[in-house]
Amino acid sequence: APVHKSPHLKRLNMPVFISTDAESPVFNPLLFRFTRSFPCTFFLEDFPDSVSSLGELNSPVDGVPLGPYLMPFLDAMVVGQAWQFVGTEHSTFSTFVADVLWRTYHGFEIVQRG
Repeated sequence: APVHKSPHLKRLNMPVFISTDAESPVFNPLLFRFTRSFPCTFFLEDFPDSVSSLGELNSPVDGVPLGPYLMPFLDAMVVGQAWQFVGTEHSTFSTFVADVLWRTYHGFEIVQRG
C-alpha cells in the first residue's frame, strides 16, 4: 500500500509480518486495521514464488501432500526471526513461537512450562 507521508504517521511505515491462517488475509475484515495502519504489512501468501516448492512436496511413504503441514512451520520460523513478536492469547502457535523459536533465534533460554 502507499506509505504514509505525514511526519506523525511515518513510524507506521515499518514492515510488519502477520502470521495468520485466515484465507486472503489482505481482504480479511479482522485484519483490516493492521493493513490500513501499517502500509508495509506482509503475509506468507505475499511470497508465492518463495513458498511454492513447499506446496509441491509429498510424503515419500504415503504420498500425502506436506504443504498444509509445512506452511505453518515456515510461518512460525519467519515470525520467530522478528525483532519483536506479539502473539495471540491462549494460542499454542503463539506460545511455541514466543517460548521456543523467538527465544532460540535471539539467544535466550527456552521457556519451560508445565
